[in-house]
Amino acid sequence: MPVEIADYIEQLNKDAPQGGESISEGDDHIRTIKRAVVQSFPKIDAPVTATPAELNAVSQMKVDLDALKSQPKGNAASCFWEPSGGMKYSHNVKEVIQTAGNSAGTRVVFDTPLSGVSPDHYAFSVTGVSGSLSPSPYPALLSVTNITRDHIDFLTLQYDGSDWAFSEGATTPFSLVVIDMEAGQ
Repeated sequence: MPVEIADYIEQLNKDAPQGGESISEGDDHIRTIKRAVVQSFPKIDAPVTATPAELNAVSQMKVDLDALKSQPKGNAASCFWEPSGGMKYSHNVKEVIQTAGNSAGTRVVFDTPLSGVSPDHYAFSVTGVSGSLSPSPYPALLSVTNITRDHIDFLTLQYDGSDWAFSEGATTPFSLVVIDMEAGQ
């Protein structure tokens, strides 16, 4: 059997080689596998320490966010943000800023204001992401302090292993989903 040709992981044949090949072709097979892995993950230049559950959670967040993107902008807002890389995914989110008017908390500003009249009818979830993306191995507690048609404010509490402490601004990765339950009424 000739040495397979593959530039990406999905092109590799899991059943090759079958065992009847010349031993001298072994290094060709290894080079093919290495090339496919390196070309499939070109930006991985350090160990990836995320667990399968963490990777699946991020993947599911993207699926959920993509579904929200089909909604009109005034009906929903969502994002995934991390301190080192900023906004990873967003829908109807203009920016994430530190706000002195919120005791140095975090403000997520919507690109288009929510269409509902009353913040009491907005459903929201703001969640700290723990694990390899977080500066601490402990999940952060994010407490929403204000929600308006234009933005949502929250404070971050992080656990250092012995006590909870207030962190100024967004210091932990977080995901946010806000849905206007009054929209269309």
